[in-house]
Order: sequence, then structure tokens, then C-alpha cells
Amino acid sequence: QVVIIFAGAKGFMDDIPANKVTKFEAELYPFIEARYPQIFEDIHEKKMIDTESEESLKKALTEFKTTFKA
Repeated sequence: QVVIIFAGAKGFMDDIPANKVTKFEAELYPFIEARYPQIFEDIHEKKMIDTESEESLKKALTEFKTTFKA
């Protein structure tokens, strides 16, 4: 949940139609788990998004958006 809130708060979902947000979320988690698993591990362990995690998350979200088809 933290990741999707972060994505929304940081503007990564501004161009996603409201009716596609669920699809975006459903596809985002497996993408991050497959390519950037350390993000979930870091957030779980640290209970926060620190500077390093934030940079990794921004990179992952940017990459994911190039593949997401709304």
C-alpha cells in the first residue's frame, strides 16, 4: 500500500485514468517484486521510505510506466 500511495503522491499516477488505477496497482507490485525486490524489503525492514529507497522507487515507477498500458 505504501508504494501505491507514494506513486500517487509523487505524481506518477496523474495521467492514469481513474478506472485503470486498480490495473496499475495490480501490475506494479509484480513488476517491482521481479525487478526491484529490495524496495519492498527495505520498506518492510525500515518501516519508512528513506532517501535510498525513494530513489529506487522513483526509478522503478518510471521504468514501469514505460511498459504499463492503460
